[in-house]
Amino acid sequence: WKQVGPNSMDPPLSHLPAALTESMQVHRGIAPVSTGIESIGGSMKVESKKGKFAEDDEIEWDGVFSSGYSTVDDGRFGGLFSSVANKNHKLYASGSREQGNSYSYENDKAVRSTQYDRDAYTVGYGYQRDGHEMNIGYSNNDTGHTGTPTLPMDIMYVRGGINTFDYKGDFDGFSIDTNLYHQNMRHKMSNDTLRPVPMMGMMEMHRQAFAEVDGLGGKLAVTFPALTGDFTLGLQGDTSNHDAFIVDPTNPVFFVDAFNGVERDRYSIFGEWVGDVFENTTLEMGARYSYIVSDSGKVFGRNPGFVMMGLDDEAMRLNSAFNGSEHRVKDENIDLAAVIRHSFTDNLEVEFGLARKTRSPSYQELYIWVPLETTGGLADGRNYIGNLKLNHEVSYQAELGVEWHTADFYLAPRFFYHHVEDYIQGIPSTNGDANMMSMMTSGMGALQFANIDAQLYGFDVEG
Repeated sequence: WKQVGPNSMDPPLSHLPAALTESMQVHRGIAPVSTGIESIGGSMKVESKKGKFAEDDEIEWDGVFSSGYSTVDDGRFGGLFSSVANKNHKLYASGSREQGNSYSYENDKAVRSTQYDRDAYTVGYGYQRDGHEMNIGYSNNDTGHTGTPTLPMDIMYVRGGINTFDYKGDFDGFSIDTNLYHQNMRHKMSNDTLRPVPMMGMMEMHRQAFAEVDGLGGKLAVTFPALTGDFTLGLQGDTSNHDAFIVDPTNPVFFVDAFNGVERDRYSIFGEWVGDVFENTTLEMGARYSYIVSDSGKVFGRNPGFVMMGLDDEAMRLNSAFNGSEHRVKDENIDLAAVIRHSFTDNLEVEFGLARKTRSPSYQELYIWVPLETTGGLADGRNYIGNLKLNHEVSYQAELGVEWHTADFYLAPRFFYHHVEDYIQGIPSTNGDANMMSMMTSGMGALQFANIDAQLYGFDVEG
């Protein structure tokens, strides 16, 4: 699922409240290539509640209710899930409501703005027979006034729904797993509803932003026995369209296209084998090829404040430079991963993995044409501009993990080292127009996304 907010105000997990979550699987360490495109930093899989089929033809009802209250923000939540099913059919529905004020600390000092308001519901139908299962579902998210204090604006609303279809089938000698989704979301942000109006000198800086995303994607995987294990061959892809513009509700002349007609399409094929190679030793290895293409329409901006501050020429030059550039960016990415696990005893397992993982630049990193804090959620208070010449990131990864456990205790340290070529990072811009505009509006020069080399290393321990 794609985020409608260009500053990541609606990450994928925000579409699934905890009360409606069935399970979460996190791949600690190197994620298998089958878990998704651009899994450079890991992967997780979350399942929503869909109910269970009955054991026989008798109709069974199932339901779960949860509710809670928090004193720190006078917060309240409630969630209800219910399903009715026999052995072949099931219907399910759920709803969730969460609301709270800005949280407070010593002597009731409120942290503005941290209030929240969200409603969500799902409906679905499932069918199974003779090793085949199909589910059709719809989920809707309606987030109301919700604060994001580390970002320049707060959420007025995030609204929209996601349609899903999935099918799993067992055939003679192989199995099929497929899923499809379509989403349409819209989003409004404001800097003057849940917080004081920002000032620039004696001038109030009212801003509202509107964003929309339309996305479609799917995955088809076929698994069959091969040698001493199983081989999975899969196709996966998604396409998304993004638009976002900024206005001043007190001045109808003000208008800025943050992103106009942005497209980001990903098409991928992968293969993965998992099996036993020696006694007490399993090997997981896979490869993925992805073709990723991004594009953008031309943009427009009109800000009377730039004229007052003497920045109109700088804005026009940035606008002309962006509109006169080639916006289409294409990447061909190859991911490779291999992880071997050996059980020395019933209580001790060691895992070692090597991988080459890739990530193409996001549309924000490419297409920010005027200095903005709209950076995909970096929340560092800096203004950024994009870079149409960015290369994709290539990360070479090595990880070593140990797990020791008894009936009552376990300890699992893990060491990792990643060398990343063309890591995408904001560095001081050399664009004089962007720096002048950023200095006048924030007091600091602009940062521009660029490729650098990076090393990430360390360890973590779970117990």
